[in-house]
Amino acid sequence: MADANRADALAAVKVAADQVEVRRARAKIWAGIFGGTPEPTTVGRFVIHERLGAGGMGIVYAADDPQLERRVALKVVRSDASLDGEGSARLVAEAKAMAKLSHPNVITVYEAGTVDDQVFIAMELVEGYTLRSWLDEAPRTPDEVLRLLLAAGEGLAAAHAVGLVHRDFKPENVLVSRDGKVFVTDFGLARTFDAGEESGVRVRAAGGTATTRLAGTPAYMAPEQLRRGTVDARCDQFAWGVTAFEALAGERPFGPEVLQRFAVEPGFEPAPASVPMSVSLSRRARLGIERALSIDPSLRFESLGALLSELRPRRRPWLPLATGGALAAIGGGVALAASSDPCPPQPAALASIWDDGVRAQAQTAFGATSMPYADAAWSAVEAQADRY
Repeated sequence: MADANRADALAAVKVAADQVEVRRARAKIWAGIFGGTPEPTTVGRFVIHERLGAGGMGIVYAADDPQLERRVALKVVRSDASLDGEGSARLVAEAKAMAKLSHPNVITVYEAGTVDDQVFIAMELVEGYTLRSWLDEAPRTPDEVLRLLLAAGEGLAAAHAVGLVHRDFKPENVLVSRDGKVFVTDFGLARTFDAGEESGVRVRAAGGTATTRLAGTPAYMAPEQLRRGTVDARCDQFAWGVTAFEALAGERPFGPEVLQRFAVEPGFEPAPASVPMSVSLSRRARLGIERALSIDPSLRFESLGALLSELRPRRRPWLPLATGGALAAIGGGVALAASSDPCPPQPAALASIWDDGVRAQAQTAFGATSMPYADAAWSAVEAQADRY
């Protein structure tokens, strides 16, 4: 037991041995002994203010960029993150690739580089919550949760479109600003892949060689990722499904025992994930989430975009139907009048009911719906009205 405690203590010392943390601690100790304000800690030109959080790969600080006069979130990769020179260079290269991605649901990366062998990434600072803390703050309806998840999915899909797969999508990596905007963040484990072959290529590092190194958070990993197999955008789709299931049902679709069997038993396949019926979802949304959680990657959606399209609320075609009904009623009235007197003495009386002006207004109303069947519906109604 003593040896175990000693090992835990040594591990804690190693984790704390981050260059920036050491310098911040040293400045506070110096000020405590000799008085005054601690000297600001900097990473390059960035001035550190406070620690915002930490993960397996690095520590995130609120910092100032005096050159561009803006506050940023500065992620500094841990000194114990086991990155060699090639790994550091690849992480910087991929952060720079993220900086080229502009999407309202992806956190903006401003800059990436190294200072004294320490890798840093300067990003947009979002004042708000993680998805997990947003869920914990107050009761949320399934519609509210699904709206947020769809927005986060849009960000993931945008990354896939430029050849990046996240590999560590989870509630902690989705940010919700105080005004309700949604951002996907922490692409620190992202690796490039061929966006044109999303359905089945291996992850490729900068040198073009396949990598099967396990990285990410096991609870959200796809089975093939846990087994160190093919890692592509379908892994992000599975992680999105786990996150959605957990956010809506309050529990994950697969427990620790199942995850362990995924990792060590290549042929293991549990019962399919099933969203509890107590969750108020449409059948379409329920089946979409369950399909995203398919153990076999080939059974998932062909892309994350296809999944999101399936889950978005359908627009109701009320306008064409309502307009068509009104015109049919008008036509019916005209037909009844015609049956009693097929040659009315005053045909000009129809001018305000069906003339060129009414025709143009009705056609515009059909077109404004942007429904795929709007033109066909209009043609049918127009022909019927003309016949009447």
